[in-house]
Amino acid sequence: MAFDPTKPVQTRDGRKVRILCTDLKGREPFTIVAAHEGLNSPCETVATFTSEGAILSAAMQSQCDLVNIPQRHVHADLMILAANDTSLRFQYRVGHSHPWKDCIYPDTITPFTPAWHPDHEYRVKE
Repeated sequence: MAFDPTKPVQTRDGRKVRILCTDLKGREPFTIVAAHEGLNSPCETVATFTSEGAILSAAMQSQCDLVNIPQRHVHADLMILAANDTSLRFQYRVGHSHPWKDCIYPDTITPFTPAWHPDHEYRVKE
């Protein structure tokens, strides 16, 4: 998964991070400025990072690299239900401006599997 500075971020070793800037000029490829917790100190350290979150280079991993904090998907509970009860009927849509579409499991044409697409919304069919 690609690093996304607009989503929750931490250092590779789990320290808190605040993104201060993502468009630093004149320091390419280090375009992100972030403050992270010190190793054994409440004081923050400010550093520059590449757009991929690397503090040094893409070739060398560091415990100070920025990584996205894993987030439970908003529809994870619904997907767990789908895996455990195949009699449930679901609907999905791509964004709020699109209509809901039936998502029936099992369906020989478009089978619904207990997985989700990050751009889709899901609900139990009413």
